[in-house]
Amino acid sequence: MVPSLKQLREKRGLSQEQVANLLGVSREMYGMIERGDRGSSIKSSLVMVDQLSLMFDYPVEKVFKGDRENGKVAC
Repeated sequence: MVPSLKQLREKRGLSQEQVANLLGVSREMYGMIERGDRGSSIKSSLVMVDQLSLMFDYPVEKVFKGDRENGKVAC
């Protein structure tokens, strides 16, 4: 089973605020992305996936599922 971003974050003992600061986004924005309430730009997503993969020592791209019908990315 593929873990969620929240599970990966909590496994590392990090708060949403800490991850958001490391990614250069607000805690509110990171929370929305983590819950799947809001996508991010492709460029931001690629940077975030690379940084989260290193931070969580897990290939985070497995967490993101592409929705081919509407072009959005869900977590």
